[in-house]
Amino acid sequence: METEIKKALGVQIQQRLAQVGRSKRWLAQAVGVSPASVTGWVQDGHITIENLCRVAGALGVSTQWLMGISVSGEHTQAHGQAAVYGSTAGVATEPTGHLDTGGPIAPEYWALKVAGVELDPRYRDGEVLLLDRIKPPVPGTDVLLYSKESGEARVRALVADTSDAVCTAHVCGGGWLWEPRTPQWSMAKIVGVYHARMV
Repeated sequence: METEIKKALGVQIQQRLAQVGRSKRWLAQAVGVSPASVTGWVQDGHITIENLCRVAGALGVSTQWLMGISVSGEHTQAHGQAAVYGSTAGVATEPTGHLDTGGPIAPEYWALKVAGVELDPRYRDGEVLLLDRIKPPVPGTDVLLYSKESGEARVRALVADTSDAVCTAHVCGGGWLWEPRTPQWSMAKIVGVYHARMV
């Protein structure tokens, strides 16, 4: 069993890096180790628990997924479900339900239910937004801006993104708004919209 987990770790790391378009060098920097350490993890599967947790965090997956272990409630490609973290009225820290996409779903995806009519007609009350929490959004796409501290959420159209600031516009039209980039706020790309099929 231990040998299988070690083999799975290398495969899963490489698969995840390919999915998010990142390199082993990037992972090394994100985790705070040398590129040789990442190569070692991929080749022989030897990794400390601390580094395993850091790798999982950097890649946006669970430690179980990295080890190739299927866990009840784990929402990976095989399950066709994404965890729903509250609504556009506020992002929750724990899943409030699950979106049944009816097809494959990558582990970096999570979802948020639209609450209210503020985003009409683009996004309607009760629909569920599928979000990619890993791949950086590009200008011209819709994004969710959310506060890690307060849970506040804003759905906006991304106009420009710099290292210092983000320029967005209301999805239903309106002026541009430049805001300084702060660690408190995170941004996720909206990759799909579903009529409520929550389980």
